[in-house]
Amino acid sequence: MLHFRSFRGIGHAPLYVIVGFITILSVLPFVTDNQFYRGVAVLVCINAVIAMAWDVFSGLTGYLNFGIAFSFGVGGYIAAYLSTNFALNPLVSFILSGLGAVALGLVIGAPSLRLKGHFFILVSLLVPLASSSLLNYLIVQDGSIFGVNQLINNTSYIYINAVALFSVAALSMYFVSESNFGLLLKAIRENEIAAEASGLNTGRYKMIAFSISSFYAGLAGALYVFLNGVASPTDFGLTFSALPVMMAALGGMGTIVGPIIGASIVEGLIDLLRIDVIQDARLLIASLLLLIVLIYAPRGLWGTLFGGRKLGR
Repeated sequence: MLHFRSFRGIGHAPLYVIVGFITILSVLPFVTDNQFYRGVAVLVCINAVIAMAWDVFSGLTGYLNFGIAFSFGVGGYIAAYLSTNFALNPLVSFILSGLGAVALGLVIGAPSLRLKGHFFILVSLLVPLASSSLLNYLIVQDGSIFGVNQLINNTSYIYINAVALFSVAALSMYFVSESNFGLLLKAIRENEIAAEASGLNTGRYKMIAFSISSFYAGLAGALYVFLNGVASPTDFGLTFSALPVMMAALGGMGTIVGPIIGASIVEGLIDLLRIDVIQDARLLIASLLLLIVLIYAPRGLWGTLFGGRKLGR
């Protein structure tokens, strides 16, 4: 059972920011019926969820997971397979995608979490890249599954689910970070040896945090596939591994609200510019923006103002 600590320092400010984002997303359909703006909002939701999923594990424990794309891709492929082969209710496929991402994630996570430092980073980075290559051999059509959104051809339905996923993910992961469980994860980040010496079963807590991260990343992957109608090996690619890290570091690691801010900047603002060159260079622009922020605000935008941690242990 999670016991929540009293908020310190900044009071309820992060919670107010999260509620503010939820409110804006909820009223947007009543303000405009422009499908472009709704589409951008959906992408912001998806990217914010995967960035928060990365942060709830890596930001709190200090284990930098550069393989979040594995859980994201697994969730997408499970949703695609169930929808195209069994025509399951999209909501059922959605939930099973998250659970499947946890199950397969633990197969990789259980042994890899025994590693530390650059060894863990290297393994976490290689797993999604190897998975992408494997799919090209196991599935025809370059490893892709098409026609996923045949059961959902309704943009309003996608939007509602995106906002619902963002709301549940943001609130639940924020309260987890502010609970005693979150405090234990931060103890692992600060000094894992001391935490173990005090009797803390660090392995169990890391696995729980990793499972929460994998679950929400899998749900984000499923929603992304339903949005685009295709599951592709690119879902395991570098973009879906690097961007969540950049978004979290840009906004402030270990804060949960930081990744939301980072996703809004990297995904929202760049999309709203509607410039093809900028769209194609998203990863480069995000890298340069992150470099500037880390030079002048090493704890990220929110982290520098209200408290967070630097990139790296």
